[in-house]
Order: sequence, then structure tokens, then C-alpha cells
Amino acid sequence: MNNLKLKWQQLAERERQVVIATAVLFSVLLVWFAIITPVLGYKSDKVSMLESRTELYDWLLKVGPQAKTIAQMSGVAASNSSDDGGALSSLVNKVARDQKLKLQRFENDGRNGLRIWFDDVEFDVFAKMMLELNKQGIVADQLSVESGKKSGIVNVRGVLVRQ
Repeated sequence: MNNLKLKWQQLAERERQVVIATAVLFSVLLVWFAIITPVLGYKSDKVSMLESRTELYDWLLKVGPQAKTIAQMSGVAASNSSDDGGALSSLVNKVARDQKLKLQRFENDGRNGLRIWFDDVEFDVFAKMMLELNKQGIVADQLSVESGKKSGIVNVRGVLVRQ
């Protein structure tokens, strides 16, 4: 410590001013980058998250009644069920194609059901497909719908069965 005091006293007045100005500048930069920038970034992230969730909430308000209708219909037997003898998978494929949806994957689940996978599909279009399948006597035994990367886009996993 004495060495530092001795060196400080040996500096010329102008050099002392430069060292003090550099220390002040370094302190300001340290405060800026260690405290202020992270706080501003955190705030920006939270604002973006709030906007995203608000957009999702608005979208859910828009399609909520439609989803509720689908949920109610999938639990009720379709009275106008028409069985043309076709396989469940071919009927689901046909209805999906008619709605311009692409099944990522499907397989029999071993209990007279069909496991389905849809990625990045519009919820409204998927809902229309489920309504059409319901008219054909096919309902969702299990259904998992997850939000996708964009608003209104979902990923769907589920098991469909004939009633």
C-alpha cells in the first residue's frame, strides 16, 4: 500500500488528473455494463413475453368458442355416422387431405384407434377437420394440442377412435 502512495505522490499533477479521469470512466462503464444493461435487457424480454402472451390470449378468445364446440362434440356420439367399411386411417387421411392438412405420422394404437401427429397446422383448420371426422363417427379419445411458434399455429398429438 505504501508503494501505491509513493507512486501516486511521484506522479505529476497532470498524470494524476488522467488517472482520476480514467478511474471515473472505468467506474461509469462498469456500472453501465454490469447493472444498467442487464436490467434494460430483462425489461425488454419481459415486454416481449407480455406482448406474446397477450397475442395468444386474444387468439384464444377468438377461437375459444370453436374449441369448446369441438370438445363437446368429441364426447358425444355422432348420430349420423356413416360407415362405408373403409379403414379408419384412410378416412382420417382423406378428411385431412380435404382440409389441406398433412399428417406427419400415423399408426394403429392396438385398441382400434389411430395415433396421429400434426406439426405446425392452423388451429382453425384442425378444428374443422375434427368437426368433419365427428360427422363421420370418429372422435378424439386422447388429444394434446400445443401452441406452435406463431400465433394460431399448433402441434397436435392424439388418438382417434370410431364410435
